Amino acid sequence: MPAASIHAAGDVGWGLLCEAKPHGLQAGRTVGRLVLWVNADSAMGFLGPSAFFGLPNHPRFARRVDLGVVRTRQARVFRPGMIAAAFLPRSLEMALMSSPADSPASRQAMTGVGAPPTPEAWAAAHATALPYEAFLATHATAEQRRRWEAFHAQVSLTASQRQLLGGFTRTMPVIVLAGAWCGDCVNQCPIFEHFAAASPSIDLRFLDREALPGVAAHLRVCGGQRVPVVAFFSEDFTPILVYGDRTLSAYRAAVASQLGSACASGAVSPPADAIAAVVGDWLDQFERVHHILRLSARLRQKHGD
Repeated sequence: MPAASIHAAGDVGWGLLCEAKPHGLQAGRTVGRLVLWVNADSAMGFLGPSAFFGLPNHPRFARRVDLGVVRTRQARVFRPGMIAAAFLPRSLEMALMSSPADSPASRQAMTGVGAPPTPEAWAAAHATALPYEAFLATHATAEQRRRWEAFHAQVSLTASQRQLLGGFTRTMPVIVLAGAWCGDCVNQCPIFEHFAAASPSIDLRFLDREALPGVAAHLRVCGGQRVPVVAFFSEDFTPILVYGDRTLSAYRAAVASQLGSACASGAVSPPADAIAAVVGDWLDQFERVHHILRLSARLRQKHGD
């Protein structure tokens, strides 16, 4: 029997339908704001505005939640076959435990989930990171800088791409975790500088992989500290998207040609059509983030647009 959970049912509320079974309750389909419980066992509990929410005597529902805000249609001890109904506000999304299996481990609170950086921490990391030229001046050797500059000269945006970027209106802080020594960074990071040059809304900064290990640890790919990894934020440094280390076009090319080293040297630039494909891949991500920001109800309310 799957554990019961609450599912989204629009912006106005949450709902769950439970069906009577011979040995307890069965989670059913979402029914919107109305929440129904069907009791098949007289020992399963009760529901009331001054009571608690859940099934206190049922092992599948080990957590009890105070519910002064619930408006119940019935408030009495369940009898076999009795139906109780209530309306749940959105704030009680997490009122029920949800677990994939009925085991002691699944009924316990999740541990080891860690603590992601706060918006303030991301803002501090962005302030520590450097603009493109300052990053190269600080971290690149002369030979590494030559490679970055050579690839930068090979990148060009089409008129439509420049128009798209120039139309961005939301401030978009971006942190690029990078290494001046890395060939994948050589062949991608200059693209971001072209984007930023075409869009004043993009606040682009480069963070050396070793500069802030605590921040870099939250930007791992497949368990490794790969670069480049790009972290996108809203203007108040709410995380929006993390994307890296190569784009789909680059991985398709790598799979087609070899299954070799994890990071090229950058000594030989990819052909022009491959560069254009990677530019398109990355532009898709920047555009997607801007659409998220532009359509955010929170930001639209803040800016009155």
